[in-house]
Amino acid sequence: MIPSIEKAPEKRLRLEYLDGLRGLAALYVVLVHVEPSIGEQLPNWLELFIKGLRYGRISVVVFIILSGYVLMASVVRSLNGYVAGGLWGYIKRRSRRILPPYYATLFFCVLLAAAIFILEKFTSFQWNEIAGKGSFSPYFSFSDFCYHLLLIHNVIPYAYLSINPPLWTVATEWQLYFFFPLFLLPIWRRFGLTSVVLAAFLIGIAPL
Repeated sequence: MIPSIEKAPEKRLRLEYLDGLRGLAALYVVLVHVEPSIGEQLPNWLELFIKGLRYGRISVVVFIILSGYVLMASVVRSLNGYVAGGLWGYIKRRSRRILPPYYATLFFCVLLAAAIFILEKFTSFQWNEIAGKGSFSPYFSFSDFCYHLLLIHNVIPYAYLSINPPLWTVATEWQLYFFFPLFLLPIWRRFGLTSVVLAAFLIGIAPL
């Protein structure tokens, strides 16, 4: 009798230090968007803290690069050069991670805008007098909402800063997740590393 031999499942790659770096990058972005409005001179230590929050866009780029590295690492470790679980499984995993918190934030912003509209209509409350030029804006159109719903608002010139401006980063990352398996991976498998690096570079500078 020949004993059956089962291949042990490949251990999922988990790089804790990269998760930590991504967490720090995300925390930095959160701090960048905390914009206190203080009508008096700030203490020296707080001035230094505010000056240190000038590099939010760089932190966003670092976060996306690290995310791409983690995704590519799992593909490189595979035997066939494809994402685990196929394209549909890949999309479902990305959707579970990104879409629920994104849509929860979006609909909370809509409810908040509705509450502000009611207050402004029936009371003396005025949002601009309280919030000034803060990030969140309750004054947006239905088309702005639809663009956000479809995660394409980051490519619409008049919509990408509407509702809640930091949400443009979520749409950008969502779109990059599709570039990865649909465009970059076939180039990598067919033409090699140099070609995919060149293609990614050209895509990156094309908007500029």
